Amino acid sequence: MCGGLSTTGGTPRGRESPAKTQGYTYPEEVEMKLSAPKMITWVVALVVGVIGILIHVGSLSIVAVPFGLGFWLVVVAFVLLLLATLMKGL
Repeated sequence: MCGGLSTTGGTPRGRESPAKTQGYTYPEEVEMKLSAPKMITWVVALVVGVIGILIHVGSLSIVAVPFGLGFWLVVVAFVLLLLATLMKGL
């Protein structure tokens, strides 16, 4: 034990965390169960993201592209990957 730190919590000896001294209670540690997205979900997100980047930088010119569409396609791709990671089977 160097520097006056306890081995159990990493706080200096004789000091409680502010949450403990104010009476807060925390639930047991919650474990997130993440899963890898399916290959098709990953490929769809990749294609949508790349199209969004190409529209944003102007390399892909499609007739009547609304302003900001490239940005929103990239956002949709990231949200799809996030949901696929959080939800099993997507």
